[in-house]
Amino acid sequence: MTPATSRTTVLLDALAGYGPFFGCDSHAAGSAVADGWFPLAAFVDDPAAVHRRVRAVRERLAARHGVAPDAFERRIAVSVCHLGFAARLISPVLALAALHDLPVAPRLDTLRMRPASCGTFPLSLPRDLLTGPGVEVEDAADALVAGVLGPLGDAFAALSVSRHLLWGNVASAVGGAVVSLVAAAPERTGPVRAAAAALLARPELAGTFAAEQDGGLRRRSCCLYYRASPRAERATAVCGDCVLG
Repeated sequence: MTPATSRTTVLLDALAGYGPFFGCDSHAAGSAVADGWFPLAAFVDDPAAVHRRVRAVRERLAARHGVAPDAFERRIAVSVCHLGFAARLISPVLALAALHDLPVAPRLDTLRMRPASCGTFPLSLPRDLLTGPGVEVEDAADALVAGVLGPLGDAFAALSVSRHLLWGNVASAVGGAVVSLVAAAPERTGPVRAAAAALLARPELAGTFAAEQDGGLRRRSCCLYYRASPRAERATAVCGDCVLG
């Protein structure tokens, strides 16, 4: 096993230990796409693929709430689906920067995913990201927000959900990843929050959240999920970081 291979294995094992939103596979840059994997860019650039994923989420949420899929508000499913994608992409990048001193600059055309009927989807990173030496934290934030999360947001905004809400989802996903990483490595709270701050400082996220004294954040838009609850219960059916809470 070469030193580069050993380093990749150690990093992938570590990411998997932080939870399902963090674990990743890896592939050689420029290698053929096979075994059910496909470029993330192909999903983002294909409205039909985005519609299919949203439809699957809508069906799952509708079943959970005991209603027919077409009776479940589609905008909720769009937002929930987008939030899941944002969390899946942000989590491993934040972990690499904060816990492994390896800020990476992912590119949409080199990331790969596998379809999943529900829950988190398998994500593969190009191996050269994991072998270092990494980039500046601010450059990593720029690459992730502008080059990956921006196009992803464009794809979901086409389904009649506001960009302010979608960027709020991104801020919420950053906050969720921080909670998980601080729980996993409390001694690295400082680096975790510093890496998150670099993401949250991007101009696209301006006005989407408010910092709280305990280091958490409260978003300034709503992911809409509270609307899935019966009307009488909506006042309390909010997320922990919700603007309505």
